[in-house]
Amino acid sequence: MAECNTCRPTIGQLRAEYFAENDFGSDGGYCNRWVFLEFGPLRLPLYNSAARRQAVPIHDLHHLITGYTTTPQGEAEIASWELAAGTHDQWFALLINLPALLYGLAIWPRRTLDAWRAGSKVQGLYAHDFQEAWLLLELHQLQDIALQPKPAGATTPNLFGYLVLATLLMLIPVTCILGVALYIAG
Repeated sequence: MAECNTCRPTIGQLRAEYFAENDFGSDGGYCNRWVFLEFGPLRLPLYNSAARRQAVPIHDLHHLITGYTTTPQGEAEIASWELAAGTHDQWFALLINLPALLYGLAIWPRRTLDAWRAGSKVQGLYAHDFQEAWLLLELHQLQDIALQPKPAGATTPNLFGYLVLATLLMLIPVTCILGVALYIAG
């Protein structure tokens, strides 16, 4: 028996399932004052800033659109895909994706580069402001918006430039820690 069109889940329903499967809470943690980034045994607190609250709903929809998981490998893939598609004015998305790109290329280079290639061909949703109406769409309808080819003349960010930026970003905390340790030592 063929599936009826009215029985297909909406993006809102798929996102609710995604939140439940990943233990993000009923609103994805968007309203929490603090969120926690889990990286193996580490659980790092992160202030849920306005910039994060603006970027993460689109990031979550990108997970649904692309099928990349929330495992460390999936986060590296989605980071690579989002950076290649363009984070536009979403500086938080840029900032949080850079370390994931770096570890993704170190651990899963082929998968991370495949995601970069896929993202480099499309606009993604950061090209738009988040719209509540997207939650009423079916998956294929939102994919039609997000996976639009880049306009003629649009450039893809430079992967090498992002690698340099990610490396510098990762060196800042290491430098600070070493500086404090040397200061304490004397």
